[in-house]
Formats: sequence, C-alpha cells, structure tokens
Amino acid sequence: VRYLEKPLIACVANQPLLRFVSGIYGRIAYKTHSDMQFSATRLGHKSAVVPALWCDQGRPHNDGVILYLHGGAYTAGGAASHK
Repeated sequence: VRYLEKPLIACVANQPLLRFVSGIYGRIAYKTHSDMQFSATRLGHKSAVVPALWCDQGRPHNDGVILYLHGGAYTAGGAASHK
C-alpha cells in the first residue's frame, strides 16, 4: 500500500481522474470474499444523507454491525473500490 498507492495519489493532480484510477486499482488489487453480498443504501437524516454500501456474509449479525469509514481524506476511492 505504502509503496504503490501513495505515489499514485501524489502523481495524479486531477481529482476526477484520481477517483477513477483509484476505483480501478481497488478492484484489481483487493479480492472480495466470494460469500459477501453488497447492496447500496443511504445513511443520514433529511438533507444530511450520504450513499453507503451494506455488506453481508449471509450469517446472523445480532451482536451489532461495523461502520467502516475508508479514510484517504475522502478524496479518492469509495464503496466500489473498498469492497
């Protein structure tokens, strides 16, 4: 991560291009478990609503859930690149 992603981010000055490249890199570099299921949703209240992704392995999760905020200064990547 440190030797590939950070230099990539430093080289791309155009924000839309960085988001696009990060999305492709995320799909190539990280493998999603085959039993994972994803569904798009929205979180928030009234005008403060953001897109989100519900991730489920099909097993009961009665003990709670994890809210994962991917980091990266929220400038690149997103749900598709961080599955």
